[in-house]
Amino acid sequence: MIFWNCIMKDLVKVLISLIFLIKCLPCYSYSDKIYSSTQIIDDLNIMDSIIRTVHPNPFYYVDENKYIQKKEEIMHVVSQFDSLSISEAYKNLAPFISILRDGHSLLLMPSALILKEYNEKVFPIKIKIINGKVYAKYDFYKRRLFPEKTEILEINNFSIKELLKNLYELYPVENSEEMFYTTIEKDFGALLYCYLNLKEDLLLRMGNPRLDEYRTKLVSYSSIKNSFDVNGSKAYDFQLNETSDSAYIVLKNFLPIPQYYDFIHKSFREIKNKGIKYLKIDVRGNKGGASYAVDSLMAYICNKPYRLYDSVFVRISKPVLTKLIEKKSELINQIDTSSVDQILRLSPPYISPSRNVDFYDGQLEVLIDKETYSGASTFANAVKVMDCGSVIGDSDAKNIYFGDFLFFQLPNTKMLFSVSTREFVEYSGTRKANRVGI
Repeated sequence: MIFWNCIMKDLVKVLISLIFLIKCLPCYSYSDKIYSSTQIIDDLNIMDSIIRTVHPNPFYYVDENKYIQKKEEIMHVVSQFDSLSISEAYKNLAPFISILRDGHSLLLMPSALILKEYNEKVFPIKIKIINGKVYAKYDFYKRRLFPEKTEILEINNFSIKELLKNLYELYPVENSEEMFYTTIEKDFGALLYCYLNLKEDLLLRMGNPRLDEYRTKLVSYSSIKNSFDVNGSKAYDFQLNETSDSAYIVLKNFLPIPQYYDFIHKSFREIKNKGIKYLKIDVRGNKGGASYAVDSLMAYICNKPYRLYDSVFVRISKPVLTKLIEKKSELINQIDTSSVDQILRLSPPYISPSRNVDFYDGQLEVLIDKETYSGASTFANAVKVMDCGSVIGDSDAKNIYFGDFLFFQLPNTKMLFSVSTREFVEYSGTRKANRVGI
């Protein structure tokens, strides 16, 4: 089992969108082989042990008895097979960690090997999911657009409704169905292979009066790989309307990359130079990033000390302790290193925004929706609580969530899975966390 260092808190939802895209194949490799049921069950037991050891509060969203029951169900199903392929292994193991409903703890889909199993052939249709219905947008094989609202009801006699129900078990979505749908859209083709034994020919039953049935074929991945768009739009956008003294900023992520910091700096420099009085920051569909990227934005809009979290809980397991030692974290001084399996509560300090920026003191609105998640939701909450501006829209994101994840590798299938190491309670003035299971 290989332990990988933590990447950064809140980044996982953005990474999910990238990793799960067939275009963005994971960098790890697998051997071409079939796995025995014993090997799969062994991987399952390893995953269970790591979850219980590392996760700060694994039974916050799920009762422990249901968790145990899910494990027993998987063991029973797997034991019926003499052997399993990598896609079958993924289909059976992913629901176990997904039952935690922690969006930062999940089994990564081995897209590369699944593609190889199916001779690099992929589902040819770009889809959109709205309110639990799958709509066809474009057929890459036939190079044709579908009429608006052409619903797909079946694929090779398999119900789409039943398919979505099965796929839901693979993804740890703790908030809205919209978040689940957008994730599925990007990886729909590869996921189909986990459930349907697709051949070259496809027969789709459609819910359009003008198109009852539709026949098409699988296409080679290489022929359409450049047709996929990771973000669906620009990650960052800035619009200025000098006539109305207004500006509009779109942020699709809070990734701490040079492009993000450069965009923020240039946007607020322009806002200050033009004397803008009305600003909208759109974080709809933003699935997060890193806390310090949020802090960099807060420095431009918050005129008083603030903090993003009321408290943070971390389980000091051996892997977490190893990470803290490697990074020479100040937390080491607060920990009894001779004892593992400690729950440590941290109280984040208030941050005084830097005045070395082009501070904006006009009217501010932050736009959110049900796909605003993790760091983006934390940003909106901070704006509201600290009275930096108004928040428009509705998000299903919780003010208690998990992150700061570590990667582990299963010994037999070599699949990677992430496990959260911290529980974050957003700063909300009066509300405290109702912690369950510890």
